[in-house]
Amino acid sequence: MQEHAAAELIDSLSDANAIVMTNCIAATVTAAFDGERRGIAGDAICDASVTQVEMFSGLARQQQSGLRLVGVGGIASADHVRRYLLAGAHSVQLATAAMIDPRVGLAIRPRLVEKS
Repeated sequence: MQEHAAAELIDSLSDANAIVMTNCIAATVTAAFDGERRGIAGDAICDASVTQVEMFSGLARQQQSGLRLVGVGGIASADHVRRYLLAGAHSVQLATAAMIDPRVGLAIRPRLVEKS
């Protein structure tokens, strides 16, 4: 999303407390699904999603918005969580990783405390 459009979105959410960021990226998948658009999630979108959080965090500060950000996209480890928090997320949400391993959050939590 371009910065201008992101700034407009933040401005339009003046009554909101928080926004949940990316949960997947739409892409045309040529290797499967007959080239139809599908949601791409998991590790493949982590870098792009962290970048999105950084942009929104910076814009929210510039606009003096109290909007809180929930980082989503490719989170499967404590290092991923740390990247999101450093990028400006106030919290994170696990999705794909939790579908693969429902105990992933239980594995991540003690690793976050270790390096605090």
